[in-house]
Amino acid sequence: MSGSFWKFINKLTSTQGLAIGFILSLEISFLDRLTGYEVSFSFFYLIPMFLVAWTGHATSIWTMAVVDATLWQVSNNFAGHQHSELWIYVWNAASRGVFFVVTGLLVFKIKILLQKEMMTSRQDPLTGLLNRRGLEHAFELESSRYVRQPITIGLIAIDHDNFKQLNDTRGHAEGDKLLANFAKVGLSVIRPTDSFARIGGDEFVILIASTEKATIWEISQRLQESVQAAFLAQGWSVGLSQGISLYSGGNLSLTDLIQRADKQLYSAKNQGRAQICSEA
Repeated sequence: MSGSFWKFINKLTSTQGLAIGFILSLEISFLDRLTGYEVSFSFFYLIPMFLVAWTGHATSIWTMAVVDATLWQVSNNFAGHQHSELWIYVWNAASRGVFFVVTGLLVFKIKILLQKEMMTSRQDPLTGLLNRRGLEHAFELESSRYVRQPITIGLIAIDHDNFKQLNDTRGHAEGDKLLANFAKVGLSVIRPTDSFARIGGDEFVILIASTEKATIWEISQRLQESVQAAFLAQGWSVGLSQGISLYSGGNLSLTDLIQRADKQLYSAKNQGRAQICSEA
């Protein structure tokens, strides 16, 4: 239940969040008026503010703060809460408005920090590619799309030939430079809809979005040629071995798909390395 609620909230646009927040504030204000000014409703005015702060931006927060503070003041007035001077009304409304703005901005800041943390937890720090967790999320999305539009999904497992030798002879800094360079070249080869991940030291995976088998093979070949040229230019005697597995529906997990691609990868290495092997 709570998962569905948060999915709904996270899908709302800033405008939708503000509209729902405004409606909630009107309803809360009406209830506040009915219960009288002696019964505090201050907490409930924070609910639409939380919604707007989570779905919107700073402008939305300021707008909602003005709406909440005004409705709170008006509802209390209609409930019979009167003040002796006009400036008291203004002061109270302004104080509540500032309180709402500060609360909203704090919620907004927390959301930004959580988003950054989530992104970091799904990203490899060296290459900027997805890590295993990010890849799992991408596979879930592709699997759900398959239900609506059945079409082949490909996974390419990639291993660098002679990478350990490069690390041993030229140091880990040079090895890291190679991996970062490989990630850059790979991103220039794959399509925006594909997912590129580093799941081990020099082990990488590309999840090819819904497509045809021929396209998966073409991407693998382009990667092989582009990386070979880039590595040669840097003086790196390192090649690529690639294994391709195919997903055509069912209850197949990402782990199974990677294991099948690894099986093809081992075949590529056994055939002399710098090869591409694929499932039929």
